[in-house]
Amino acid sequence: MLIVFIPLAIGILAIPLRYRATSDVMIDPRRERVVDVQQVLADLPADTSAIDTEVEILKSRTLAERVVDRLGLQGDAEFNPKMTSTRRWRDFFSSPSALGGTDIRNLVVARIMARLKVARVGFTYVIAISFTARSPTEAASIANAFTSAYLQQQLDAKFLATHRASDWLNARLGGLRNQVESAEQEVERYKSDHGLMTLSDAEGATINEREISNLDAQLAVARGERAEAEARLSAAETQMAMGGKGDDLGEVLNSPVVQELRKQRAESAQNIAQLEGRYGPLHPELLKAKRQRAEIDDQINQEISRIVSNLKVQVEVGRSRSAAVASALTNAKRALSTSNAASVELKELERNLESVRSLYQSYLDRFKQTSAQDGMAQSDARLVSPARAPLSPAFPNRPLLMGMAFLGAAMTGLLSIWIAEAREDGLYAPNDLERRLGLNCLSMVPLADPTKGRRRHGPDVAPIDQIVEAPFSDFTEAFRAMKAGLFAAKTAVPYRLAVVSALSGEGKSTTCICLGRILARAGTPVVVVDCDLRRRTINRLLAAPVRAGLLDILLGDAQVDDALISDGATGLQFLPIGDQLCAPDDILASKAMTDVLEALSQRFAVVILDMPPLLLVAETRSLLPISNGVLFLARWRKTPVAAAKAAIRILESAGAYLPGAVLTQVDPRDMGRRGYGYPGEYYPFYRSNSSIFARPRRNRRSQT
Repeated sequence: MLIVFIPLAIGILAIPLRYRATSDVMIDPRRERVVDVQQVLADLPADTSAIDTEVEILKSRTLAERVVDRLGLQGDAEFNPKMTSTRRWRDFFSSPSALGGTDIRNLVVARIMARLKVARVGFTYVIAISFTARSPTEAASIANAFTSAYLQQQLDAKFLATHRASDWLNARLGGLRNQVESAEQEVERYKSDHGLMTLSDAEGATINEREISNLDAQLAVARGERAEAEARLSAAETQMAMGGKGDDLGEVLNSPVVQELRKQRAESAQNIAQLEGRYGPLHPELLKAKRQRAEIDDQINQEISRIVSNLKVQVEVGRSRSAAVASALTNAKRALSTSNAASVELKELERNLESVRSLYQSYLDRFKQTSAQDGMAQSDARLVSPARAPLSPAFPNRPLLMGMAFLGAAMTGLLSIWIAEAREDGLYAPNDLERRLGLNCLSMVPLADPTKGRRRHGPDVAPIDQIVEAPFSDFTEAFRAMKAGLFAAKTAVPYRLAVVSALSGEGKSTTCICLGRILARAGTPVVVVDCDLRRRTINRLLAAPVRAGLLDILLGDAQVDDALISDGATGLQFLPIGDQLCAPDDILASKAMTDVLEALSQRFAVVILDMPPLLLVAETRSLLPISNGVLFLARWRKTPVAAAKAAIRILESAGAYLPGAVLTQVDPRDMGRRGYGYPGEYYPFYRSNSSIFARPRRNRRSQT
């Protein structure tokens, strides 16, 4: 994991920091209209295709060249390869020293375009312009430069279009002005020649036409007034002929004089009524009041007669006026008919003048609008927010990359562990012995702790000595469990136990000595016989000098008593190989070997044979038939399953009795971490709760 993580971390820290600044512009569909005139260039439609087009314009090379020239980026070492001290891998394909000025500029522009990112923000009208550089201030300035260059480009395009349109319209107006003047002169000349002068009004009619129109209106008014007067007169005459006095005529009713007289008559009648109620019919006051009323009635009748006479006069006046207007209208129509023939050609000339004048006016209006737009051009986009110098780098995201590197390194480490686990073909737990070898697990012998049983600051204790020095350790308990499993399964004595393994280094000699010491401490006569002619491990483990050995006995040079070595701590007997360096072939399969084992069985209840590796040495197979049982050892995690199975097949073919197998050199901590479980790891709890392990407490009273 460290091999993978450290280079990745160094590489991540070596990556130069890049800062990204972003400026936002918006394609604004809402335009300010200071003067409501039509522009030469229409406003940009705010649809998806138009906004995507503006995004591509922002990415264009022309805009990038403007930014490079404006900011002088060709002299920036970050973008100019000639000014950098280190070359990138892609620069090795071209030599910067051989590039000309134009090529360098093109390369700088290309690098600027590669750092630029333009994107539409969702489905809005906003466009984000981002630029990445090593300096935060430079990133912000370049992003703002792209924004201002884009807005200025829009203004320049509109100004150029307006200027070109103004020049063309000005040239066109000169020719149209001459055409209008020529047409006006021709119309005025024709009118003068044919007496067709027109009034200066909006209708443009001739004098005769205007006169006829006025006479028609006057005639209609006169005829209406005459008809109205005749109708009033006819109604008055009809009423008078029927015996009426004309009191209900409209003119009489509306006459203020009549109204005043009638008011006076009503007052007089009221006075008479009061006098009649107070005096008699011949009273002077009553007679006077009646005379006044009669005078008022006469005045009313006279006023009615005057009104009727006035109606007759109005009828006569209306008739005379109608006749005069009709006569004038007839004369005007006669004069108009004479000038209609000349008016046809005049109208043609006027239509030609009007068309030329309308065209000239339209061009003149458009020229004024275009001229007014010179200082009023607005870009289709506006700046929403300028770019500011970022406070944190955008690339690399070191925490994220470090996390990914750590995760990748951890996965690599786990993968290496898995590969190592997959490559291991060992035995890990008791169920492996039962499932893969078909043997019962009699015990699991842990790695011996050299500090167990030693005196303070004393030397470390060897594994074979821990049986005596540390009798309550988990190492010693493992051999007690082994003893219980072996001799509970086989009760016949004498017992010749062959301790075998598939390969070397499985712990056979240590197991033989420790098991023998356990049996000897229990009072069982035990002898350990070293049958490994090559390694002679017991010779090295015994502290006592070797006088004679098994080879000496088999060759007839010594007796059994001469070769036995006693363990002073437990009474265990050892029969080593001896110091003979050469031995005949198949000496362990000879009758002398059988006789030695028979002699040992008569003296000892248990004979433990320390056998050489079963797969490596063929002599082991000759001793299997003369043993009562075989204890198979397998080293935890190290003994291959295939080798163990091959050894089991050899034992089964030889007819050996296997009461079980033992896993040796077990690492309790590693086994616990792997989840297999180790019974000995609960031994400390037993020790903490057992009085035999507890330290004696001092009694304060006894001390006193």
